[in-house]
Amino acid sequence: MSYQVEHAEGLLSFLRFGRNRLHFVAGMARRGIDVSALRMGSKRIYVINHPDLIRDVLVTHESSFTKGAGLEAMKPIFGEGLLTSEGELHGSQRRLVQPVFQHGRIARFGATMVQCAEAHQQRWADGQQVAMDLEMMQLSLRVLGLTLLGADSDGADKNVSQALILAYSLFTGFNPMVALFAPARKRFERRAAFVRSQVDRVLTKVIDEHRRNPEAYSDVLSMLLESFGDSMPEHQLRDEVLTLFLAGYGTSSIALTWAWFLLALHPDVGRRMQAELDAVLGKSLPTFEHLPQLEYTGWVFREVLRLYPPAWMIAREPIAPYMLGEIAVPAGSMITMSSYATQRDSRFWQKPEDFDPERWQPVGQRSRPQFAYFPFGAASRSCMGEHFAIMQGVLVLATLAQQWSPALLDGQQVELRPQITLRPKESIHFSLKRR
Repeated sequence: MSYQVEHAEGLLSFLRFGRNRLHFVAGMARRGIDVSALRMGSKRIYVINHPDLIRDVLVTHESSFTKGAGLEAMKPIFGEGLLTSEGELHGSQRRLVQPVFQHGRIARFGATMVQCAEAHQQRWADGQQVAMDLEMMQLSLRVLGLTLLGADSDGADKNVSQALILAYSLFTGFNPMVALFAPARKRFERRAAFVRSQVDRVLTKVIDEHRRNPEAYSDVLSMLLESFGDSMPEHQLRDEVLTLFLAGYGTSSIALTWAWFLLALHPDVGRRMQAELDAVLGKSLPTFEHLPQLEYTGWVFREVLRLYPPAWMIAREPIAPYMLGEIAVPAGSMITMSSYATQRDSRFWQKPEDFDPERWQPVGQRSRPQFAYFPFGAASRSCMGEHFAIMQGVLVLATLAQQWSPALLDGQQVELRPQITLRPKESIHFSLKRR
């Protein structure tokens, strides 16, 4: 197959990509470009935007790649957790951790997610104005704290939450391009060493408490300890726990924020979703068992992830020279792909800018290339928490939308802030409307 390729050399092209990667990849999608090859001296970046090429890099030839210098530079935060580890270590750790996130085992956390959402909405008042991104972050912090660590951010565990938020702030402010330039990388490493020392102190206490009183906990950490015993070194356990938290906290809160934003812009979709909630739930709160019946609500959440995927860009680095279609890619180059761009490409999606949950009907899904949609990555590097994230998104959205229809405040200019995650540049403010 022949692909549409554009070549760009020199500092200007590198700066355009580095300063606004989202604008760059969105432009590729609009122009139907499959590969953009950037070069500045010996540094090369290949940005790909075609499902077949994405499949080849992420799945077919995944063993030919590492996650590259960008994630290597994040090891001062994550250590050798699943996000950053490579090779044999990554494979063995994934085999150990993955069973914890099997669909049946995470079902127990559905009740906690709903209870947290119900308690959170009890604080809301009709007509109250809120910054929805901050509300969803506060709610997600409590959900993740309880389900992963048994730590309640609303209770006596604020020190745990504060340390994790500190790590999250450093994580979200990271620009993978710093890995290309040694001075910026060294500055980041110094900040990360301080933050990680704070995190390790509180996580060590949490792990010790779980080991002393195992019967008191029913969370992901307790499941890991039950599975591993003492077979996993404590520093590795801390790395995995922190990775799971940072990967889940930001993505879940951001996805819910974008869900409210899109529902406010499309009240017809909101009304249909609430009609489903009324028909399925009545006055009852949702449960894990309701998920198959909340079909349209699930479509809404998947469509949110299509338009605003929190983890919007993935990078890989070939171990040896690699043929990207007809392009010879040298070892050590950076290959990037963006779910934000491909999931808005009109070659693969009808009316791609429209918020249309109906496109998730089974017949619609069968008509698209598989890797036109990849918000959770793919293959052995896919997000293990995919089912957890979707369950949380649907259950929290259902719990809150049963009683509330938030409306956007007038006059806001909502802009995107594409860093590690795809966040709004400024808080998005809503007026809460009780149904």
